[in-house]
Amino acid sequence: MKTFWKQAMMAAVIAAVVSLAAVAVATAQGYPPPVGNITSTTSSTTTNIDGTVTLSSTVQDQSGGPIAGASVIFTITSQPGSDAYLSLTGGSAQQIGTSSATGSAGAGHLLGDSHATSVNAAGPTSVTATTNTQGVATAYLHAGSTAGTVVVSVTSGGKTSQVSVAVSAPSPSVPGVTLPNTGNGPGSTASGSPLGVVFAAAAAVFAVLLCCGAGVWWRRSRAHSGAEGSGRNG
Repeated sequence: MKTFWKQAMMAAVIAAVVSLAAVAVATAQGYPPPVGNITSTTSSTTTNIDGTVTLSSTVQDQSGGPIAGASVIFTITSQPGSDAYLSLTGGSAQQIGTSSATGSAGAGHLLGDSHATSVNAAGPTSVTATTNTQGVATAYLHAGSTAGTVVVSVTSGGKTSQVSVAVSAPSPSVPGVTLPNTGNGPGSTASGSPLGVVFAAAAAVFAVLLCCGAGVWWRRSRAHSGAEGSGRNG
């Protein structure tokens, strides 16, 4: 009888262990859950040459809830030049202490992107990020030195979205124009201007001539009036 109970208890323990293992395996296989949707946005749809734009992707399950810990692959699928690249840190190769990228997987690692899967001479063209508790994964697009449109494809769990960034050359600066100093205008009271001095002198001469002319006219008038009076008296 004791042997029966021992065997029964052993069987129960084995069954419990097997059940727990099965639950653990099923849980591991079911997480992250199947991706239902992925949406991607950019911090800006335009940037200048050599500018940096933040790329954000939100991964949701089939019920619309966020999926944490999901792998998200960002890949440049089209660019106008050859030196646009991606990073997970937002820093450039020079900022992180590399004088130039080598074009190997090591370039992605130096840029903080150990999950870089494809690189060009400037840096990775494909990186893998992991979603946070809100289901959001982030990468950074470095626009490169050529104006045009850069297209980035974003994939997670078989779902794909796409973003585009227009890269433009900065507007050329227009040098300021300095006009030569031609002196002050007629209405100016500045005494140091040659033109002002000329106008002041001309005004003074005109005033003197006007006074002289008025004096001459007044004397002649008086003389003429006196001559007429004498004639009438005679």
